[in-house]
Amino acid sequence: MEAEIWKGKYEESTRVPRDRIKTTSFADAVKKGKAGEVAKGVESVMNVTLPEQKIIRHKVLITPNDSADTISADEIKDILNNKSKPSIPSLKVYGIRKDRNRGIIAETSSEKDVKCLKECGQLGTNGLRVKESDEFKRQIIIFNVDERWKERDLELDIVNRNFDIDFTKEREDVEIVVAKRKFNCQTKGKVNWIVEISRKYLDQIKDNNRIFIGWEAYKYKRYVNVTRCLKCYGLGHTHLECKSKEIICGHCGESGHIYKDCPKKESSPMCINCKKAGNDFKHSTRDKIAQST
Repeated sequence: MEAEIWKGKYEESTRVPRDRIKTTSFADAVKKGKAGEVAKGVESVMNVTLPEQKIIRHKVLITPNDSADTISADEIKDILNNKSKPSIPSLKVYGIRKDRNRGIIAETSSEKDVKCLKECGQLGTNGLRVKESDEFKRQIIIFNVDERWKERDLELDIVNRNFDIDFTKEREDVEIVVAKRKFNCQTKGKVNWIVEISRKYLDQIKDNNRIFIGWEAYKYKRYVNVTRCLKCYGLGHTHLECKSKEIICGHCGESGHIYKDCPKKESSPMCINCKKAGNDFKHSTRDKIAQST
């Protein structure tokens, strides 16, 4: 008790009276030539810009189930818009787009919307199923593959040689591997393949730096398709968002003209992005290798 009384007296004795506290008014600051600093300080406080809140969109993949394998993407859209959506009045969907495997990808505003779609009886009744984004396929790029491989043969060979799969529960042609596209590489007779692999099966080979195809093992790595600007050829934005004041040529890497007007088309190309990154730049900025390196 005595200690508390002593503490109170100490705090009271050390408190500075209000009339002894020195403050600077704006008028005094003007006299001392510091008005600009005061105004600048006030302006900086008033002009504080709060960071924009990033909108998180939750993606789901809607595909036909095993018993309704012939439903097209357009039919899925029709079912979603005319049958499922009215039964979930609170559902918020930013947009829907077609997926390669006759399905559609829907972007929703919350996990609650995802749950509503997964539990929607109308989808199941009409032969559809819903998968969350974690179940989506992931893309890899496989380097220097023999160009004679056909798309379907490549898919089946990758499935059979690289994964431990229970085929009684999976549909190998849709659920595991999808060969997306190929493009030429620097080795004659070889191509690079972009392949989609279901995430849970990609985890089976994540510790390997090679994938088996035929009688060979090929190097591969994760592939991310990056947006490329057609004005400055920079990555991560489109020409509509480009802040560059100059047009860059996709062939020679110089400014002031576009590819079709390039005066150096007969000379070797130069990739401006790879040159900046310190990589081999003796290829066109328009080349897909410039996005994958």
